[in-house]
Amino acid sequence: MKRNAFYIYGLMATGSLLISACSSNSSNSSEPDNENTGQTQNISLVPAQSDAQLEAYLKQGLMDGTARAALEDDQPDGTTEETGSSDQAAGDAAQSDTLFSETNLQVQGVDEADKVKFDGEYIYVTENNITPCNFCAEATPLNEPSPVNETPVPPEEISIYQTTDSPAATTKISTITMDNANRHIDGLYLFSHGNNSDNSKDLAVITSKDPYVWSYWNNYSFWSDQHTQLSIYNVNDPVIPTKSWSIDIEGTLIDSRRIEDKLYLVTRHTPYDPSLNWGSDSEENRNTIESLNLDDMLPKSIINSGSSQSLVDSDNCYVPDTSQNNDPYSSPALITISSIDLTAPDSVQSVCIGGNTNGVFASTDALYIFNSNYYSGDNEAGAIIHKFTYTDAGPSYQGSGKVLGSLGWNNPSFRMGENRGALFIVSTTYEEEITTGLGIDHSSQPTHRLTVLKESDPDQDNNLTLEQVAILPNEQNPAPIGKPGERIYSVRYLGDRGYIVTFDKVDPLYVLDLSNPEAPIISGELEIEGYSDYLHPVGENHLLGIGKDAFNDGNTTWYQGIQIGFFDVTDISAPLSIKTELIGMRGSETEVSYDHKAFTFLDYGEGQYRMALPIQVSEGVQNYPSQRLDWKYTGLHLFDINTRVTGSSSMEGAGVLISEQSDESTRYPPNTLKQRGIIKGDSIHYVYGKQILSADWGSPELLEPID
Repeated sequence: MKRNAFYIYGLMATGSLLISACSSNSSNSSEPDNENTGQTQNISLVPAQSDAQLEAYLKQGLMDGTARAALEDDQPDGTTEETGSSDQAAGDAAQSDTLFSETNLQVQGVDEADKVKFDGEYIYVTENNITPCNFCAEATPLNEPSPVNETPVPPEEISIYQTTDSPAATTKISTITMDNANRHIDGLYLFSHGNNSDNSKDLAVITSKDPYVWSYWNNYSFWSDQHTQLSIYNVNDPVIPTKSWSIDIEGTLIDSRRIEDKLYLVTRHTPYDPSLNWGSDSEENRNTIESLNLDDMLPKSIINSGSSQSLVDSDNCYVPDTSQNNDPYSSPALITISSIDLTAPDSVQSVCIGGNTNGVFASTDALYIFNSNYYSGDNEAGAIIHKFTYTDAGPSYQGSGKVLGSLGWNNPSFRMGENRGALFIVSTTYEEEITTGLGIDHSSQPTHRLTVLKESDPDQDNNLTLEQVAILPNEQNPAPIGKPGERIYSVRYLGDRGYIVTFDKVDPLYVLDLSNPEAPIISGELEIEGYSDYLHPVGENHLLGIGKDAFNDGNTTWYQGIQIGFFDVTDISAPLSIKTELIGMRGSETEVSYDHKAFTFLDYGEGQYRMALPIQVSEGVQNYPSQRLDWKYTGLHLFDINTRVTGSSSMEGAGVLISEQSDESTRYPPNTLKQRGIIKGDSIHYVYGKQILSADWGSPELLEPID
C-alpha cells in the first residue's frame, strides 16, 4: 500500500487583530482561529471510541459554542506587514512540444486550485461576480443573517479561451455556467488521466455556497449551514465541456490540494439547527441540543444529486485526548479531510477532527492541519500540528506535535517545509521589553525560532506524537534569527536549504543548512536595503526576492516601490546580491506579495529562464518618504534571466504589457479579482480581471515602463 503524507497544523497565539482584506481565494489568508475559552487542549488526537462518545463530545461543544457564540478575539501579536512564504521547489514548467508555464506552486508535485489554469493551448478563467472579503472589520451582530446582495446576480462562469502563436492571441470558444447564482467559484484544477491512446482531460471546479463566511471567522454560527461543491467537467473537447460528476459536502472550504489523481478537500462544519439561538445559554438551547442525535450533527454529502449520506462516522473521527484534562476541551466544529480519486470519484474517503483549523500545509508525503488553541501543560501560545499520511484507505492519522509561538497571519503554511522525513517550522513569539527614558516604553519584541519535528514511536498510552528533534537557535548555535525588533517577511525551504528574510531597517537574508535535520545551522547572511516577502528558486544556486525598497529617515522605516532582488547562493556561507531592480515609488503594489500564484516563471533549460509579475505602479515627485505617489499604470512586467555562465548571471527587463493607465477619467487603479501571467514559448498572455492581453515576447506591444 502506497503511503504518502498529509499534515494538518494548528496555530495557537495571543494578541488582537482584525484584518480587513479582500482576496479571491479564502485559503490564501488564514486568520488565526483562537478559541481562548479557559480550556486547554491536549496535543494528541484519539479515535472516537463510540457513537455515544462522539455524540457527547459534539453536544458539549454545541452547549459551549452557543453560549459563547463567538470565539474570543485573541489573535497573534506583531501584526505589522508580516508575510510568510515557503516551501520546497515550486512547480514551474510543464514538459511538452512547447514549454509553457503552469500555476506557481508552493511545493513541486502538490497542485493548488487557482482562478486560472492553462494546458498549453486552452486557458480556463473563472468569471466571478463578487469579491469575497476574508477578514472584514465590520461584523454582523449575532443572530442576524449574513449580508445579502439585493441586486440579483447571474451565475458565475468559467470562460475557455484558445491560444494561438506568432502572433500571440486568444479567442473565447466556450463558457461553463454554474448551476445557480448561489455558488462562488473558489478555484480550478486541470488534470489528465488514462493511457496515451485513451487519455481524458478534466476540469475540477470547487465552489462554495457563501464565501462571505470568512468575514465572520470568529462566529460559530456563520460556519453552520455551509456547503462546498466539487464538480468535474470533461474538456476533451473544450468547445463542448460536459459535466460528468459532482459532490456537495456540508461545510466551508478551508483549502484543497491535488497529488496526482487524488484530490484532498479540507472543510469545516458546525452542526446546524435553525432553532438554536447563538449567544444564549438558555434552557431552550440546551433542550434542543439534547434532542439531537449523532446523525443530526455530522456533515452530509450528496453525490450527483443522489441521496444524502453522512460524510464521516465515529469509526473515522478523531477528538482531542482529554484523559489527562480536568477541564475538557470542546468545540462544535468538525474538520473533515476528504480524499477523492479523480479517476473513480464515487469512492470518497473522509476522516474528521474535533476542533478548529487555520489552514493546510501539504507535501507529496504528508498533510498537516493547524488549529488555534492552548495546548495542555502550559498556557503558552503555540501551534498544534496533526499529521495525516495519504494511504489507499484514505488519510491516516500519524501523530501530533507542537511548536512555541505564532506562524504569522498571512499564509502561515509557507513557514513550514518537509525534507528527509522531518518537518521544519519557523515560528515567532513576542516578548514585552520595557525601556526607560521619558517614562516607560512597552514594545513587543519578536523572537524567531526554527523547530524540527519527526514522528516518534507511540508512548505508553499509545498516543502518536511528532517529537521535537532540534531547535534553532540553541546552545551550540546561539546566533538569533533576525536582529532585535526584526520581523519575518518570508521563508522558503528548498531541499537541504532554508531561506529566511527578516526586516526592520534593512533586509537580512539568512541561509540555513538543513542537510542534517537534527542539527540545522545558519550558514550565511546577506544584508540589503528593503525586504522580500516572496522568495523563488532559480535553479539550484540562485534565488529571486520580490518585495519593496525601504527608506529610513532616522526614526521610521518607510516602504517605497517594488524591489526585485536576484541572488547567487552557490556558496551558502556567503550569499551574493547580483542585481536589484526597482519599479515605481511608494504606493506601488504587486499581487505577488500576498498571492504566490500571481508569479509566473518558466525554465527553458540550460540556465535560461523567463518570469512575469503584475505590478501596480505609482510614480511622481516625492517630497517626503512617507508620501504615497499617484497611480500611473498597471501592467505585467517581464524579465529574462540567464545563469549559464558561472559568475556572469543576469536579470534584464523585457518590457511591460500594460493593462490600465491613469488619465483624467481614471485616477485610481481598478480593483481586479485576479491577475495572472501565462508564458508559452515566445508568447505571453496576461489575464487581467475579465480580459486577456497577448503579445509576442520582445514585440513592440511590450512597452517600456512609462515615465
